[in-house]
Amino acid sequence: MLPPGVIPGPAATGMAAEDIIARQVIHQVLPALEDLLFVLARLQAVWNTPQNGVPEKILSAAKAERPLAGYSAFDFARWGGALKGLEVFLKTPIKIELPDGSTEEVTPESVLLTKYTPMEVAQ
Repeated sequence: MLPPGVIPGPAATGMAAEDIIARQVIHQVLPALEDLLFVLARLQAVWNTPQNGVPEKILSAAKAERPLAGYSAFDFARWGGALKGLEVFLKTPIKIELPDGSTEEVTPESVLLTKYTPMEVAQ
């Protein structure tokens, strides 16, 4: 029986936990997050391009108490705040403790964008 919230899948049948984790991280999680990081970067670029005037349009819509592209100016403010928060989180160094007891400082973004390859097993 699977724990609550775990979705069964054929890829997990008969595999060790570490194999399931590695397979899903490499083949599902990291590619999906990488795609999302690029979408977020493009969105930030569009939002912050001065010629698009997004911040000014948000303020104008809020003052006029009218929607912007069908949504509240407050929704846009929340989205913008969340996007900025994500960008800060992704670029803020974190310290990770490694199995040998040492630590390394990396950004979440660098961990998510690293291209990982399996290690050769010595025989």
